[in-house]
Amino acid sequence: RHYLALNREFHFGVYRAARLPALLELIWLRIGPLLQACHATSDIDTAVECHGDLLVALERGDGPAAGRAIHQDLLRASKAILPYFASRVAAAGRNDTRLRGR
Repeated sequence: RHYLALNREFHFGVYRAARLPALLELIWLRIGPLLQACHATSDIDTAVECHGDLLVALERGDGPAAGRAIHQDLLRASKAILPYFASRVAAAGRNDTRLRGR
C-alpha cells in the first residue's frame, strides 16, 4: 500500500504541475481501484525508473523524452493490468453455468 500512496502522490504532482487537474478524474480516480487490485504483480523498480526518467525529462524541458518515459510507464502498468483482466475473464468463464456442458 505504501507504493500505491507514493505512486498516487507522484501522479497527482505531475497533473498539478501540468495544470491539468481534469486528469485526476479522467485517469487516476478511474484507474486507482484497478491499480489496487493489480498491485501484487506490479514491478516497483521499473515504475521508479520510469518516474525518474520523467522527472529528469521535465526538468530539462525535453518533451519527447517525457513522452517516452510516460509511454514506458504505461507499458509497465499494462504488464500488470492485462494478466489481471485475463484471470478475471477466465474465472468468470469457469463460474458461468451457461458455458458448462457445451
